Amino acid sequence: MNRLFHYFSSVAGLVNKSKSLSVPIFSSVLKVMLRLMTLSTTLSTTLLMTISMTASATSDVTSTENIKTQLQQMIYPIYVPYQETETRFEDDEKTTTVALITPDTDPNWKLISVNGQTPSKKDIKNYKKKIEKQIEDNEKDPLSSILNVSTLQIFESKEDETIYAFDPLFSDFNDDASKNLTGRVFVNMDNKITRIEINAPFSFSPVFGAKINRFSINYNLDYYKQKAYITDYELDINIKIGGFKTLEMQAEAMYTDLKW
Repeated sequence: MNRLFHYFSSVAGLVNKSKSLSVPIFSSVLKVMLRLMTLSTTLSTTLLMTISMTASATSDVTSTENIKTQLQQMIYPIYVPYQETETRFEDDEKTTTVALITPDTDPNWKLISVNGQTPSKKDIKNYKKKIEKQIEDNEKDPLSSILNVSTLQIFESKEDETIYAFDPLFSDFNDDASKNLTGRVFVNMDNKITRIEINAPFSFSPVFGAKINRFSINYNLDYYKQKAYITDYELDINIKIGGFKTLEMQAEAMYTDLKW
């Protein structure tokens, strides 16, 4: 039950800070930035997964196929009400939003507060845009596509968990960028997914004119009966545009008060 995060309100700020960039370069960079901003949400909105837990796998192949099936069976959007509390840091500015997500109503969300205050009309408008963008991105890059489950394989086996590796895939990234991203799925002894990580071990260029120096998205999961959901996430991005402008983004969110 989540909607990972998403930074539509930052678009205006990016435009203002990037006036000196050529239009083609800025357009490409902005497109990538928007996808990064909504990525967490795209993954989080896959909150619930219907997973049938069967007997322990008897081989690496069986185990890997089991996890692939679990990832492919993630269901979104979320079908139960919950509260989303998100804090994001952009260029030393901190913003905390609290919203109620109610899938059975129209609209299916209500912005409760921004930095502890009653949201303004502008706050509500920006949040509405964020939700609309999440829906658009979920349709464009479903979670199963981003996780690229066909590449899933055992990376490391430990006494209390197994770590699987996958190659993340984003439609707006060039081939070189995709090759520089690593994905990990952490599975406990009960064959349940506990964490998903997408990171860039090294800097890379997602599009011409931009260089991502730091990229990390981490999701923690828990289970309700046989269904898994994301309890919280963290995102950290540092991107340089045009060789001289650096943008910093950090975000974290928690999803609570699930109404099962």
